[in-house]
Amino acid sequence: MTGTLTAHYAYLATLPSWAADHGIAPGDADRYVRSLFQGVGRSLGDEARSLDRLAADHETPNGNNERDCRCAASRGMLVCGR
Repeated sequence: MTGTLTAHYAYLATLPSWAADHGIAPGDADRYVRSLFQGVGRSLGDEARSLDRLAADHETPNGNNERDCRCAASRGMLVCGR
């Protein structure tokens, strides 16, 4: 499982780069992504909720998170909505 960490950080690194390419100041984009995922990291400490529940709790019905998960699932990249 530790072999997924580099891919995870590489994914995170693409987010501020994408935002900067779309007009967000690079420093602002970096701070936003770090802040967002620090919050996600804190939510992992809530062991009363399963990881599947945490994922579902971050979705708005038919919102970006749900659509992105379905899209990735349709390509065999992950499983959504367990």
